This record gives sequence, structure tokens and C-alpha cells, in this order.
Amino acid sequence: MMPAHCPGHIGWPPARWVLLAAAIPALWACNARRLVKPQPAPSQTFSELYKQAVNRNIDIVFEVDNSVSMQPEQANLATNFPAFINILKKVPGGLPNVHIAVVTSNMGAGAFSSQIMGCENPDNGSFVDQSRFATDPVCATAKLNAGQHFIESLNGGAQNNFGGNITDVFRCIAQVGTDGCGFEDHLESVRAALGDETGNPGHDIPVRPIPPNNEGFLRSDAYLAVILITNEEECSSAPDNVLYDSTNNAPAALGPLLDRCFAHTDICDGQRVINYVNAGTPVGPFQNCVSDETTFNSDPTHGAIPVQFYIDYFNHLKSDSSKILLSGIIAPPGPYSLVLVPDQQGGMVLAQGNSCTGAAGVFGQPTPRLTKFFGAFPPQQVVTTSICDQSFAAAMQRIAEAISTRIGSPCVVGKVLDANGAVWTPTATTLPDCVVIDHQTNASGVVVDTTLPPCPVSQTTGTTACWHLDAGGMTCPGDFAMGFSRPGAALPTDLNSSISCSVLACPPAGTANPPPGC
Repeated sequence: MMPAHCPGHIGWPPARWVLLAAAIPALWACNARRLVKPQPAPSQTFSELYKQAVNRNIDIVFEVDNSVSMQPEQANLATNFPAFINILKKVPGGLPNVHIAVVTSNMGAGAFSSQIMGCENPDNGSFVDQSRFATDPVCATAKLNAGQHFIESLNGGAQNNFGGNITDVFRCIAQVGTDGCGFEDHLESVRAALGDETGNPGHDIPVRPIPPNNEGFLRSDAYLAVILITNEEECSSAPDNVLYDSTNNAPAALGPLLDRCFAHTDICDGQRVINYVNAGTPVGPFQNCVSDETTFNSDPTHGAIPVQFYIDYFNHLKSDSSKILLSGIIAPPGPYSLVLVPDQQGGMVLAQGNSCTGAAGVFGQPTPRLTKFFGAFPPQQVVTTSICDQSFAAAMQRIAEAISTRIGSPCVVGKVLDANGAVWTPTATTLPDCVVIDHQTNASGVVVDTTLPPCPVSQTTGTTACWHLDAGGMTCPGDFAMGFSRPGAALPTDLNSSISCSVLACPPAGTANPPPGC
């Protein structure tokens, strides 16, 4: 095994143990052994923590931007949702016990909601429970049962609260339309959907009772996955904010109405973006753009709620914060520039330039706030991909794999080595170079670590507890699946296992004389 200080010692996300050796040239120089010849093969080590007592309950929230520019992205999500469900169906035992809900980004526009088109009737975190896509005939039958507000499928898909196919039901409720508020409160919408008994009323952040439609969705023992789909900046603000004053008496210092979100939430190269906007000159790309975390504290009606508040909220939403998976199909954080675009009065106005573009008019604008949000959590709890991807199939697969790894058998991707540095196969007479350590809390509250031995060569059972590595089969197609034998033992709920394996590290494509197997 490679020493932990080596750059190749990587904690891989539970979305799947994805080996990216070919994309990480630095690993090529970091080997488990001093090499004179290409053998033993250069390796890298990855590690993962696997919860042994399987919990098949998972609550999944899709927060979908329903502003005017999101039609192709919503269609992309609906089209590729089957890739998400198909991965979950491959979890041992079939589809987990899922709650799946859809919520929009529409929380209105503060004190001026009634005066701004699209913001007059905010969803305020209430789940979307019926089709808003009337032209799809499938939605006449593929729908939630009367009185139901989110998808529920239990017992491997045998017990459902909807008619038709689960992918069709999702397709119908996930296309939430594009007539929502153009000032998107993504994080506040999720908080409103899941509820918050604390808030911070002293700093103008209200308590959020769970909406009636959402009662019963969040299960205390379940994993929680939150997936944000948006092409624009996150601008959660207090319900009484006056940032979006659309009257003729609006202070000029607020800047153009369409710029109010990003201009008052971002700081670029040390200046609040509103200062650049009011200067009226195109500028950028900036070198460093971050979330404005301070303005709200002194002026909550003109600033966005600090991202740190939402980081703290999610860290305390469950007693075990590691049971939360956060995903975003969002725009890249940069480049961040201000460019001139036509306004609605025939003139020109400064606006954010795009940080990505895609087919059919798809675009994404930089999101420093979401970058800060996702970056605050352990990498194994986060999956982010680009809103400009031509297909969301890969994103849906990655997110589903992150979920399935937590509740199913862990997949080991790559060419596993044996202790001699040779590429290992399930038919080999040697053992794979892996180490498994059990972690369990004793009666004194102390975590005790115990090394779990491998099962005998070519066997998947032993007289005592042991681990084995097998061909991936349907669970991990084309890869390996880590399995465990614990004869006569009922798995305690607090038993976790750390797993590390040496896998072949190949040099970048085109490197002369690559080692065998690359």
C-alpha cells in the first residue's frame, strides 16, 4: 500500500470510486515502491468509508430554476431522469425506499413581489405536485395519487403513491415552467421546503415552518440528497427585502433592476459588483469573485443572506451531517465579466457575461455563492456538473451513483493490484492489495478500530468475518464490488468500514513506454 503522505493518496467521493489516474500526471511520479523497471506497476491509493448496516431510505429534493431561460434545461433534466432511476434500481435489493420531491426557485422578490412579473405568486418552498406542462399527454395518467405531494416508492418499487411509471411522473412535475421569478432564491427555497425551526429572526432570517404539502417528506433516519438545477446566480434574501424596488422612486444606487441579484451578492477583485455596474463600463474577466458575506449583517433589506447561514443550516439539518449529499447542475464559477446587452427600453445595460454556453441557446452565468456553498462540504458529499452540458445523463448517473454507494455495495473502479504490484483479477491465486478497517463505537463512546482480514483466496466466505473483492456484475458493471462476510453476526447500526486499495496509476496518454496494463 502507498503511504498516506503520497500525493496519490486520495479520498474518493462515494458517488463511486472513480479512478482518474490518466488525468492526474502528478500521480505518475508517486509509486508504492521504488521502481527500477516498470514492474511492479506504479500505483495510487484511494480510500472510502462504507456504512455496513444498510439504510435504504433516501429523501431526494430537486430544486429547479423556473425562470424564463430554463426551458431547455428542464427538458434535459426530464429526458435524462431515467439514467438516475436506472442506477438506483441496480442497488442490491432494487430501488431504495425513495421520497422524491420537486421545488422551484420562486420565493418572490421581497417587499416588491406583487409588482414584478413572475414574482407575484411565489411557491415559497411548497412542493410541486402536479404537471405544469399541459402539452404532454402522458401527464394525464402519470401523476401522483389524490392528496399526495411528492413521489414515494417503497419495497423495491412495489409500493407507490402514483399512477404510471416513476420516470414519467417525475418528468411531468419536474418541468415546472418558465414563468417564475427572475430573482432565484435557490438555497432559501430548499430551507423553506424542508423547514427550519430556528432561523435567525434577530438578523431578519425568519423561522420556516414546513409547508403543509411537504409534511412527511423528511424522514429522520433517511439519507438526504438535494440537487440544484440552475443557470444563474443564487440570491436568497430576506422576505422583507427592498432590493428589487421596481418603482420610479427606487434609489439609483441600486442599479438596473435586472442586475440587482448578482450586483448585490458578489464581490470581484475586492469591489462589490454593484460598484462596477454603476460605473457603466464593461469590465473583466475578474481574477477573483466571491460571495458578499458582510453587507447583509449591516443592511439585511439590501443584501443577500450570507451563504454561511445555509452551510450551517445543512450541517445541522440531520444529527449525522454525513448523511446529506449535495449536488448542483450549475454554471462554472468563471470567467466572470460584465458586458453590455440590450435592455427592454431600447438602450444598453451592463449584465453578467456567460461562464458557459451550450446548444439551443443554453447558457450559464457565474455563481460565486453556489461555489462557496458546495466548496464548504467534504468532497465525498458533493457532486457538481455544468448546466451547459449537452446532456444531463452523465450528471444524473454520477448523482445516483453517489446515492447508491451509500446504501449499496461500494464499487472499485480501475485496475486493482496485488501485493506484488501485478494487476489482479478475480481468478488470481493472489489477494488484491486492499486493507479494510472496521470502526465501531464501544459502550464508553470510544471508536474502536479493528482490521478486517481478507477471505481466503477465491472464496467469498470465511469462518470469521472477512472481506472479498468480486467482479462488479450488475451492481458495478465492468468494475469490482467490495463484499463482506460476517457469519452469524447481526450488523450493528454504528459499524463503518474504511476501505483502501492499490490501483494501477497510468501516465498521461501519449507517454512513451507505459507500464503493462495501461
